[in-house]
Amino acid sequence: LTADGLYVLTADVYSGHIYKTSVINGTTQIAYSHQYGVNTAIEDSTGAIWFTQSTENRDGDRLFEALQKPMSDGALYRLPPRSEDHGVVAELFLDGLNFANGFYLDENESKLYLSETMAHQVLTFDLNVESGSLSNRKVLGSVPTPDNMRIYHDGSLWVASPLSNQIFSLDLSDGNSKVVFDAQTSTG
Repeated sequence: LTADGLYVLTADVYSGHIYKTSVINGTTQIAYSHQYGVNTAIEDSTGAIWFTQSTENRDGDRLFEALQKPMSDGALYRLPPRSEDHGVVAELFLDGLNFANGFYLDENESKLYLSETMAHQVLTFDLNVESGSLSNRKVLGSVPTPDNMRIYHDGSLWVASPLSNQIFSLDLSDGNSKVVFDAQTSTG
């Protein structure tokens, strides 16, 4: 959901399209077409769209190969806010990532959190949405195959782990993690 609540962004991990659908009338347009698959797309309060490229995939084979062995061709991009110029190009912000995946923009705290799935780590950055800049890269903590994430009401960062079928809570002050949901059953 965009910051204004009027659109839903959908990232296509195969085609590289980012779709923008109106919640009012249901119409959909392609907001951007990336040369590789797009994993996650989030619009910030300025209208810029940040997105991850997990790997340089143009098909499912490459995508699933990057989940079997580390390939450092994941990246984070930022598409500046739209203007009259329709030739806007996404800016590369980070590259060399081992399967860039889910991320979260915490504009209240001026932070960006990013899952580097095949490195089994969550990265944190200082974020300035007005200038569209990141700084102070750090590893917040370790989680097996981190994916999508959100800030929980207690201020911790909840991170999904598809490989372990769990959700972890990361303490933002020290990176310590604990399991807050475990879907493991004897049947599962």
